Amino acid sequence: MTDIAVIASLAVVAGSLIAVSARDVRLLALGLFLAIASTPLVISPWPEPLPVAAFVVGGALTAYLLWAAARASGIRSSGTAIGPIAEVAAAATAFIVGLRVVPVLPSGVPADATAAVVAQMAASAQASAVGQAAGLAVLVLALVPLVGRDIVRVGMGIILVTLSLRLLLNAWVGSIPPLADYALALLLAGIGGSICALIGRPAGSDDDLDAEGGSGPAA
Repeated sequence: MTDIAVIASLAVVAGSLIAVSARDVRLLALGLFLAIASTPLVISPWPEPLPVAAFVVGGALTAYLLWAAARASGIRSSGTAIGPIAEVAAAATAFIVGLRVVPVLPSGVPADATAAVVAQMAASAQASAVGQAAGLAVLVLALVPLVGRDIVRVGMGIILVTLSLRLLLNAWVGSIPPLADYALALLLAGIGGSICALIGRPAGSDDDLDAEGGSGPAA
């Protein structure tokens, strides 16, 4: 489980890096799908198949909506605002900090604990640290896009904040009911649809509406 969690956490961070730095929205959509679909594999304990499927379907739907919008309107993202090297450095630093800072754990091992119980607690602690590291890295990557004016990048920031909170919540609090993951998958798809609706609006549509009916000739 831990090895899979480590690989999945790296996939989440890599997908998030692509989502915040790519200019081609189709490449951005692929990175976003990688980040969303890999998120449940970082969660400890091992998730049920249905929540994993929900994240995969939600990620695929979100990526498809962005892909279709890019293909229809030819939109592009402004790309990274601080440079790819700075993005990688920030994500790597946050990931290392997340690994080094131990999440909240029980105060001690019970005196009558067996070796299997001790090993299970150690594995759970390691998995929580990996999830915490991925959550912090994704959260750091989301901060810069959130304060920009590019609708696509702002949308990426919102989606990545949502993913980071899911990872951090699992690392700090514990497992979450599957129903919450279903709702989260729908939320991510809804955010993707909202981004497409905003970027699909013709530029100056409000001005055109005012010119046609909002004001008439002076008397």
